[in-house]
Amino acid sequence: MKDAIDKRNEKEKIARSIIKRWNVIYITKEELDKRRQEEERMKQNQEEREKADEVLKRLENEAKEDECKKAEEMQAILAQQEIEGHKNADTYGTTPMDGVTQEKVEAILNDKERMLQQIIQDTEMASAQQEMEENVGEELTEDNTTAEEKDAEEVSEVVEESEEEGASA
Repeated sequence: MKDAIDKRNEKEKIARSIIKRWNVIYITKEELDKRRQEEERMKQNQEEREKADEVLKRLENEAKEDECKKAEEMQAILAQQEIEGHKNADTYGTTPMDGVTQEKVEAILNDKERMLQQIIQDTEMASAQQEMEENVGEELTEDNTTAEEKDAEEVSEVVEESEEEGASA
């Protein structure tokens, strides 16, 4: 500790020196050491944070790469399954069937063929019947027109005969 006399002597010494006191910052060695230690800790913390950030970024990049690899593998697996599915579809029906299954398939196909032939015959018959009805209808209209003409001729003949008889009487 300094007493009042020591402080006064220090002030006089400083006042007589070339460096003036308003230009000098007085810090004790303890305070200076504390500041240096604090700055070192701050630098160390900053470096540790930077290292941690780098590790975190690297881990994130690796995770993204892993996800991309997994997605590519899944696409490859799906593509392979699709190719195998096409192979199965291409070979469908090429393997021999057992007797019962073959008979069932042939029976179904024969039934379908028979039904198709029946439908074709029905449509042909319906179209032929329609043509016949049209032809009969035309013949009837022709017959009706000729019958009407004959009736008209007969009526006119009767009228003429009656006029002739009425004129001779």
